[in-house]
Amino acid sequence: MMPTIKVILSLVEFKEKNQYIIYSPALDLSGYGTTAKEAKKSFAEVLAYFLEYAMENQTLSQDLKRLGWKITDKQITPPSLKNIILHNQNFVDIFENHNLKKISQKIEIPLLAA
Repeated sequence: MMPTIKVILSLVEFKEKNQYIIYSPALDLSGYGTTAKEAKKSFAEVLAYFLEYAMENQTLSQDLKRLGWKITDKQITPPSLKNIILHNQNFVDIFENHNLKKISQKIEIPLLAA
């Protein structure tokens, strides 16, 4: 089994039309469904696919750095909220136009990203 680093990921949950959406500003990924539970399941699938694809293509470290993550040998840190607001217009639009519920979720990033 591949070694991992645990990271607390901030997610936002909001509703648009008849869909619940779970969005990760730090990864610029989202999942959706007709219920919050379906949206969370969809997000988990999207996250797993993103990590799998990035690992297979050896782009995980590059992808995370492009998104503002700090990567060292022992730590992987998501970008700060300030950094996200400055560089992620999707999040700014969501933040300004929707009622949000913040969710913190532990994820495991493969250590090879460092």
